Amino acid sequence: MVDSWESICYSLMRRDDFQDFVKFSLNGYGDRVKHWVTMNERYEFSLGGYDTGEKAPGRCSKYVNEKCVSGDCGREVYTTPENMGRLV
Repeated sequence: MVDSWESICYSLMRRDDFQDFVKFSLNGYGDRVKHWVTMNERYEFSLGGYDTGEKAPGRCSKYVNEKCVSGDCGREVYTTPENMGRLV
């Protein structure tokens, strides 16, 4: 019997899983991809950084947060994760 959500997560994904994923990616795409980066929490990054402006880079529309000096939260919050997905 599993006693916690953490135990479930650890049982579903081992450390070796990510290592296997990296090896697979490098073997399949390594000759075509020059630079690699691991992206974590794209949703949180785009929402906090480009919608509310509470996180870096702090871009949003003035009507959302008076501290924001530039940005368009109606557009950037959606295009940022899309563009980040192209990097991965």
